[in-house]
Amino acid sequence: MNDETRRRYQALQSLNDQNWAEFQEKTRLEWRLSFGLWTSIVTVIGSIFAGRATNIDLNILKWPAVCLATSLAAFLCVALIGLHIWFLLWIQKRLNDIRANLRTVRSEMWELLKLGKPISTRSKWVQPSFFVQLGITCLLVIVLMSLIFSTSLS
Repeated sequence: MNDETRRRYQALQSLNDQNWAEFQEKTRLEWRLSFGLWTSIVTVIGSIFAGRATNIDLNILKWPAVCLATSLAAFLCVALIGLHIWFLLWIQKRLNDIRANLRTVRSEMWELLKLGKPISTRSKWVQPSFFVQLGITCLLVIVLMSLIFSTSLS
């Protein structure tokens, strides 16, 4: 490898490292937000169970107010799922951009080393982690809503 090729390879390696660090940071952000959201939902579920266990009457409001509160809770749960979907799609777009950069840099590095073209694996637009995180959120929201409805009806 001559000096020009070596400098170009080192520049590509630096760019690759930068892209990889950004990818890892965005992935951590994605999971941190999801874990924070799940912790909040589980805390509310725990609060409802704690209220039931101590026989605190969570239903001290009259029927119209209970209907309004339950409807508001349902709306907030749907909004919560919607916001989580929006965030996950937003972060997946950013991660896919970084993946494309990583593939481009890797391809150029392989060409410099005269290894030919790397096997190109085009990533899916939405990764499996999207469905895992969304599934957990939906499951927790279903549990929360069933508790809210059962509490308001009892």
